Amino acid sequence: RSPAPAAAPAYEAPPPWLGGGADAAPATLEQAKAQAAEAADQSRRALADLQARSQANEAGIRASIARLDELQAGDGAAAGVNLDALRGNLEVALRMQRITQEVQALSLQPAGAARTAAMRAKVDELNQLQGQLRYDVGVDAPATGSGAE
Repeated sequence: RSPAPAAAPAYEAPPPWLGGGADAAPATLEQAKAQAAEAADQSRRALADLQARSQANEAGIRASIARLDELQAGDGAAAGVNLDALRGNLEVALRMQRITQEVQALSLQPAGAARTAAMRAKVDELNQLQGQLRYDVGVDAPATGSGAE
């Protein structure tokens, strides 16, 4: 008795050389270069935008730190707030923001072992800074004699 005929193969997409994926790849080297240049321009614009926003954020954080300095120079207290912890967290936030900018710049570099190692180092640094954040920013306000202020 002869073996049963093989089942018909399931539908498969045509191989790339038959034009099945022609839309996914650029048709010419010039188009590929143009697409790569456009992608690089978009990355540079995104980095510039991130840096501009980061500078604005950094200015706001620095203004907050200056205000904390004024508070501490005055009576040194703010009801319900641990100013030292808050100041420390703001300084950590500044460092984390700078590292984030460095990571963004690294992402524009060609892929490779050096970039991967640098990215890992930045992530490790961010994790270490995260561990420095303090959670004792809010403190109980001192009790007053009358209970009304």
